[in-house]
Amino acid sequence: MKHTPKTYDEWLALSSEERHCVHMEWDTYARDGIAFAYTAAARLAFTSSRKVLNVEIGTYHGGEYLLHMIVSPEDFKDCPPMLQDSFEGFRVVCIPSSHPQPFERSDATLEGSWVSEDGYYEFDFQANDAGLSVVGRIAGNDSTLLVEHSALNGQYLLFSMIDPQSGSYTRHSFRLTSPNSAEDDLTKACIFRRKS
Repeated sequence: MKHTPKTYDEWLALSSEERHCVHMEWDTYARDGIAFAYTAAARLAFTSSRKVLNVEIGTYHGGEYLLHMIVSPEDFKDCPPMLQDSFEGFRVVCIPSSHPQPFERSDATLEGSWVSEDGYYEFDFQANDAGLSVVGRIAGNDSTLLVEHSALNGQYLLFSMIDPQSGSYTRHSFRLTSPNSAEDDLTKACIFRRKS
């Protein structure tokens, strides 16, 4: 890399092509350059014509930072299609806010085995003294996923996960939507079904 910017002003002084080159040289899974992405997200939130309710930094396949703008469902209707908008060298993804209500049946539990609707990920949730333990794997090849920071918060199970095959890092928030289905809502909406 010929010129690695040290400040955001130096980042802004780069051409679009230079920013792209620097961005693609970062190891985003090791969080290189993450401060530049957060700075861009904050600047976008300040200048957006939409009311930005929250910002997050996503990591796209191949190691590219994405600016996640959480907006109201009304504002989301007018957002450009995913990955077609960019801001200061980062592609933008608008995500509608949601306020899911927990499933209100006292005998229902997240404990058990779950598989994503696309069949890619499987999770086992097991009760323990701390709440629920989480074991994750890629369906079909039993490749174990690295699960960290699991916490039970009411009817929500929160955890972080690293997929060793892709190196991707995701955060998850599971909640029951019925006795045999759960929604994973934090990084992206994903439906899981209880394995029979």
